Amino acid sequence: MKTFILSTFAALLLLVHGVSAQSDFAFSVIASKGNSTVGNTPLKNGSKVTSDQTINVPAGAYLGLSHKNGKTIEIKAAGAHRVSELEKQVKATGASSLTSKYATYVASEITASSGSGDSRLGKMVKTGSVKRGMPKGILAFTHASEKMAKLLGNELVITWAFDEATAGGVKEGDVPAYDLVIEDLFGKEIFRTEVAGNSYIFNWDEKAKNMQQITYSIKAKNHSEVATAEKIAVQRISGNSAQEYNKDLAAFGDDNSALIHIIRANYFEEKGLILDAKASYENALEIAPEVDDFKSLYKEFLGRHKMTKDTFDKKFD
Repeated sequence: MKTFILSTFAALLLLVHGVSAQSDFAFSVIASKGNSTVGNTPLKNGSKVTSDQTINVPAGAYLGLSHKNGKTIEIKAAGAHRVSELEKQVKATGASSLTSKYATYVASEITASSGSGDSRLGKMVKTGSVKRGMPKGILAFTHASEKMAKLLGNELVITWAFDEATAGGVKEGDVPAYDLVIEDLFGKEIFRTEVAGNSYIFNWDEKAKNMQQITYSIKAKNHSEVATAEKIAVQRISGNSAQEYNKDLAAFGDDNSALIHIIRANYFEEKGLILDAKASYENALEIAPEVDDFKSLYKEFLGRHKMTKDTFDKKFD
């Protein structure tokens, strides 16, 4: 009996110690690139570090960390980084439960992306799609499940692809550039530009200030018959809805890090703000193009919402 009691007590001590060790962590790793370590232990997504440890980051590596208070921090500089010093940086800026919540979501999405779990956002995608007119050589990638896309922020990321199957014999190599035209609600042209590639970021506040709705269309330069099927309508979110969203976004702070943009993208997608999520992913990859975890998340996002040539929903009227 005494032996049983002692064994049980020892097991409880081990359990309490294990729980304590888990609760004493300072940061958890959300995203990583390269071979960063603590001592001889490699850091990977999901790893936790404590205040008394030092993180060793080699040249070219990246770490996206989430503090237990909800704040995030990135490490790009090579060298030894004392965790206690990193904590001082995040504690000075305060905490955010909303950031912590979505940082956890991002971590789980990265895990799912690696094949180790299910995508939470993948389960939330609306089924069905809006039928659109037959394209004439150009596929415009907008929100597949809505006839009119919605945008909260300022940056409208417009992307498209050449579609040889519907281009009437024109080859992609015959198209030197594309003409992008933006019009107001009444069909009046407000902006026009020539684009050499397949994407353009439209600054709404600069070029369509005070407008609640615009449309855009794309034509191939020197081949005006090659065009989008129709004008794509986009509505700017305003009023109480915009105020509620912006209140949430303020909780993320004004940090311009790639990790925060990824967290915002997760928030936007959950709320159905697909074009805003797209812009956030673009911003993240502009800041940290070397982080494969972020590239994978963006690729899966585009696939979920049928915004690539391979996934485009070809249900035409």
